[in-house]
Amino acid sequence: KTAKLQHPLEVVYHEGQISAADTYNNTVKIVDAEAGETTTFVGTGAAGKSDDEPSFDEPAGLAIAANTLYVADTNNSLI
Repeated sequence: KTAKLQHPLEVVYHEGQISAADTYNNTVKIVDAEAGETTTFVGTGAAGKSDDEPSFDEPAGLAIAANTLYVADTNNSLI
């Protein structure tokens, strides 16, 4: 299965999943490394700044610590 990413800047691997910062689509995608299936994990696809319905404005960096995914949200200057 294929997925379209627009300007992915960072990927991290954790417990069989690859997280990708899909920067210009304002989402974080998850790829199941074994099955190859890709889903949108978080983000609405529209530029925004909200926790209620999580949204980003060009997410770029990713890190995983203590089973938590952290996202560097470039244009909102937030993590």
